[in-house]
Amino acid sequence: MIYQGEIPLHPDTKQPMYHVGTIYRWKYQGKLYPTWHRIKHLFGEDAARESERVTIPPIWIPNKPFQATMKIEGFSRGRSAANFDVEDENGRKYTIFMKDLLYILENHTVSKGKIEGLTWCFCKRGQNYGIQVYEEN
Repeated sequence: MIYQGEIPLHPDTKQPMYHVGTIYRWKYQGKLYPTWHRIKHLFGEDAARESERVTIPPIWIPNKPFQATMKIEGFSRGRSAANFDVEDENGRKYTIFMKDLLYILENHTVSKGKIEGLTWCFCKRGQNYGIQVYEEN
């Protein structure tokens, strides 16, 4: 079953965010900068002191199934979960939860680390987002 909620994208990279945290930028003279140190480097220490920290929300998009070939790139750990890191043919990076990769290994073909011919959708487990195989029931 497809996750019915929206998916968060990072406002800068437009890549999916797998854990929604707070994104900060520094505002100086109406323009946003990635860090306080960047303002200090460009305009000096006084300008950096005048800057203010602002919160940037993620961009929320609908969850729609998509087709892609994924290549397993490695794994990562969160506080309580182990995930697999995959990348599509366009260089976009995704996370697959261990439970979802086990399903793929039991029901689909993985050849030389590539998962081809599948339709994907985003899923949510706890506070984290990942992708899973989308199959209409």
